[in-house]
Amino acid sequence: MQPDRPTTPPFSGAERFFTIGTTGTNGKTSTTWMHAAILRAWGKPTLVISTLGYAIDETPITDLPRSLSGFYEAFRRALALGIEHAAVEVLSLIHI
Repeated sequence: MQPDRPTTPPFSGAERFFTIGTTGTNGKTSTTWMHAAILRAWGKPTLVISTLGYAIDETPITDLPRSLSGFYEAFRRALALGIEHAAVEVLSLIHI
C-alpha cells in the first residue's frame, strides 16, 4: 500500500488510476460527465461511471451489470485499454 493511500486497492491495477469522485445532493451526474470532458480535453481517455451507466469516453459499456462486480470490471476493461483516468459519480446509501 502506498503511504498516501488510505485503503488497499480493491483490485490489481486500481492504484494506477487518477479518479475524480463526485458526491453531493444535486448535479452529480452532470458534474461527473463534465469532469470526464475536461480530462478528455486534456488528452486523457476516461472511464465514466454514473447513474447513466458505464462509458469509455462517450462510448457506453452496455454489457456490464450495475453492481460492484460490474464497477470493478469497468475499471479492468479501461485499464486493459491503457486508460488510467476515471470520473465516478458517488452515491451514499443509507439503510434505516
